[in-house]
Amino acid sequence: MTYTNDKTGYTVEVFTPYANGEDYTGIEVTNRKGEWVAEMGCWFDGKRLVDYDGCFGLLPDIATALRKAGWVVPHDMVD
Repeated sequence: MTYTNDKTGYTVEVFTPYANGEDYTGIEVTNRKGEWVAEMGCWFDGKRLVDYDGCFGLLPDIATALRKAGWVVPHDMVD
């Protein structure tokens, strides 16, 4: 699933091997030029995000992309 925020120019792609029985979901973020910005991993308890790595904070664009992909992202996890 891919989400692009026209205001910030970030594109967030959500890779979800969780659907294949794994508990890990990967995210890749690129800028307006298509250049790599960040890559992170996310872990879930059921559908609820419980942990992530690869960045210091969870950007709103990433939270939006995860929510659009069907995940529950607690508001207190978003910077």
